[in-house]
Parts: sequence; C-alpha cells; structure tokens
Amino acid sequence: MKEQLKRATTYLAVGLAVVFIQACSIKIPVDSPKPSETGYEHAPSSALKVQFESDLKEEHEVAVGEMTNVFILEHDNKKIDANDFIRSGLQNEIAARKIPLTFVTPAEDKLTLEHFEIITHRVSGFSPLVTVSTLKVKMHVGNEDKTFVSLVKRAKTPVWSMNEVFEPCYNEATTLLIKEVVAKINQAYFGHKLSDASIKKLEQSITAKEHGRSAYMDVYELGFSNNKNSIEFLKTLTSDPDEYVRLAAISSIGILGDKNAFSFLVSINKNATLWQERAMALKSIGDLGTKEAHDYLAQRKAFWTGKTSNEAVWNLKIINLYKH
Repeated sequence: MKEQLKRATTYLAVGLAVVFIQACSIKIPVDSPKPSETGYEHAPSSALKVQFESDLKEEHEVAVGEMTNVFILEHDNKKIDANDFIRSGLQNEIAARKIPLTFVTPAEDKLTLEHFEIITHRVSGFSPLVTVSTLKVKMHVGNEDKTFVSLVKRAKTPVWSMNEVFEPCYNEATTLLIKEVVAKINQAYFGHKLSDASIKKLEQSITAKEHGRSAYMDVYELGFSNNKNSIEFLKTLTSDPDEYVRLAAISSIGILGDKNAFSFLVSINKNATLWQERAMALKSIGDLGTKEAHDYLAQRKAFWTGKTSNEAVWNLKIINLYKH
C-alpha cells in the first residue's frame, strides 16, 4: 500500500510539473557570446573585407520546437534578435582571435547568416532540459561560396531553479556556436593556428582535470585550434567516461577537418551507444566536406526519411544543414 501511495505521489508530481511547464512562460536571458582569450599565431594571409547579410525572415524565431511558447529567449532585456546577436558575436570572436577579417558596407564579398535556432526540449519536471543549438553561415569570396555549420547539444536538470540551465544550455551553447564558425572561417581563408605549445598545454590540462564542464570546453578549444597535432589525443577522448568530453572530442575531429578520420567517425555513427554521439559523428562527417562524406550523409538521409523517432528527426535536421 505504501509503495502504491509513493508511486501515485510521484505520478502526481510529474503531472503537476508538466502542467506548470506548459502553463507558464519562462524568460531565458541569453548573454553575449564570450570571445576567446587566446589569439591565433599568424600565418601570412591577406586581409578580407565582407558585408554581413542575412537570409532570415524578419519574423524569424530563434527559439523553436514544441516549447517555443514556454521558453522565451531574451538578450539585453528584449526578444533575441538573430541578426544583431550573431553579427556582434562573430565580430567579437574574430577580433579576439586576431583574424584579419572585417565587416564593411558595401563590399563585394559577403558573409550571410542562413540559419540560427535553439531547440528546447523537456519531457517532464524531473527530466533534463535539452537544447540543440545550430548556426549556419555562407561566405561568398571572389566567385566561390563556402558554407560553415556549427551544432551544440546541451542538457541540464535544474534542481533548485530554472536559472541553473541558463549557462550550460544557452550561454555556453551560443558561445561555442560562434567560436566554431569563426574557427572554420579561419581555417578556410587564413590558416592561422594555436601553437604546438598551446596544444600541449591544453592536453595536459584536460588530462589533469576530473572531467567535467570545464574540461569539455578545453576539448572544444583543441577543435578550434586549426592544429591537427591534437587529432590522436581527441580520438582517445571519444571513449572518455564523461559524455560532454566525448561529444566535444567527436565534434572537434570534424571541426579540424581531418579527412583521414572518415572511417573512424562512421564507426562512431554506427556503433555508439548514445544517440547524441551518433548524431555528433554525423555532424563531423558533414564537416569533412569530401565526396564520400556527402555520399554517406545522402545514404543516412535515405535511411532516416519517413521514420518518426526523435533520432530520425534530429539526424535529418543535421543532414539538412549540410545541403548546399
């Protein structure tokens, strides 16, 4: 009887939590993305001037998904504006990395914001709040177009208040989105890097830490480094006990564009236990940009099309980001 009463109380609490979440709007104050603290070592490169543009509709919503009306994203005490938020975030990160890229108007070369969304998902008051944040920009330089995608998955179960999700699920996520795109632009047009000494220091720091939320940020920094000397170390981290270290390592291999890692990433996509690791491997395969990578994405799209599971929905969203 006691066990039945306990179970009924639990079900009631879950039900009330769901009703509360559905009935109340929660304002999420999203901070400006934090720029990097370390600049790249400069390689000989020409300065580039581009005009920032946006393909987003005027009514574009950054917050998407089934909980759009529950979690209201704000920046500077007003509804978040995708264009202003991303433009200023990119400018600050470009300056912090000391990349010779400036936004001017007018300019023949363009940087176009094509996509910026944050999906918020939560099953009940006792489950983690999950965000999947995605960003896509296109660079038109000369007669060539290149597309750069970033994706970050975060989750946190608030214990005392919803404030506990702000930093990991929104602030860290948007900061990483900006850093990843800038790192990819640097790699494509400038070739600046973090030094070998900086890579070694990061690796030692990651190894010395009890892996947690600070460690995975250092793992991402290896991915943003444009220094492929970290590849083998990153591969070892894809088996780390900490989920977020694993996700950061899988993502970083793709960010670095190590084309030799294709088979390694395919193996993770097919065999990893968690859906988010399989999804992150899919994203990193897209980052490689090779014909075999695009062919693999096409195969996976055919496989997932028509399926209705959450994994099918997430994977198709990721694959579609890499369509040109």
